[in-house]
Amino acid sequence: MKIQINRKQLAGVLSRCVNFVLKEEEAISQVLIVASSPNRLEFNATNLDVGIRIGTTCTAVEIEGSCVIPSGRVAKILNEMTEEEIDVIGEDTGHVFIKSASSKFNFVTFKTEEFSLLPSMANAKSFSVLGAQLKSLFAVGYACAKESARYTLNGILFSIRGSNLDSVATDGKRL
Repeated sequence: MKIQINRKQLAGVLSRCVNFVLKEEEAISQVLIVASSPNRLEFNATNLDVGIRIGTTCTAVEIEGSCVIPSGRVAKILNEMTEEEIDVIGEDTGHVFIKSASSKFNFVTFKTEEFSLLPSMANAKSFSVLGAQLKSLFAVGYACAKESARYTLNGILFSIRGSNLDSVATDGKRL
């Protein structure tokens, strides 16, 4: 894979990915980048509990493919660089290079086949909600379990039936 992308754009997307999936106790965050024509990129990040997929464009996709990058280390480097346009080159050997006019960085990472992909949501149900209505859907959040030992009760169930959307939460005592 070989792409050319704006440094600030790449730093922004990596930041959103890492902030979404990174837990406090985790020190390493990996992001899978999939490049396809015409100038389309897809960023995938997961910590095996939650995941995020962000699509964006880039300046150029010279060679289609994918690579895994250590997002925390790359984000720090991007913040220190001064050039606007950078190249990201991913090789099948597990090496990723970030190049600009004045610098080149080499990262050893794992192969893309070892990255846990997010499931496809192509056939999933979807709905649209106004902001004011969205707040009322989370009004049941007080009933969610707070302790991590009961992780199955830590969320809110959203149930779609026809044009109705119901939300339910429990901590084992309240419903």
